Amino acid sequence: FLVMKLILFFCLLSIRLLSQSEIKNYNSEFHQSLELIKLNDVIKYNFLLKSCNKIIIGEETHTYQKNDSTIVIPKNVIDSHSLNYLTCFIVHQLKHIEIVSWSASEISSKRAEYICYQTEYGFFTKLQNTEDWLRELIVGKMIEYNNSR
Repeated sequence: FLVMKLILFFCLLSIRLLSQSEIKNYNSEFHQSLELIKLNDVIKYNFLLKSCNKIIIGEETHTYQKNDSTIVIPKNVIDSHSLNYLTCFIVHQLKHIEIVSWSASEISSKRAEYICYQTEYGFFTKLQNTEDWLRELIVGKMIEYNNSR
């Protein structure tokens, strides 16, 4: 009985996400990515449900402003056909949304990037069947932004 309640709860969360978010040009990788977030970090998944109102695929990079709740996924991330990359990218962008909601602190953009890459790497370590190139990319960015603070 408890298992059925949990399954229903997660189904309702998924339906809530789809009705709450405007998703353009999504594909099965995108849905699998959301499932990976839910499976590996339910706190991040719930924050995504609560804080993200729109996820779009775009060409440009996105700068987050106060009260911004849009995640823009560059086309090259989708075109990489790496589910782990897409998932880690969403987690990274979600951390940006969280950081801009912190009204009490002024964080430099470089410090914010470092925090986001730390969060992304922490999530990456929870994934299975990860790509070496993705680990190198995230760690390289952590080193780059840690040295530039």
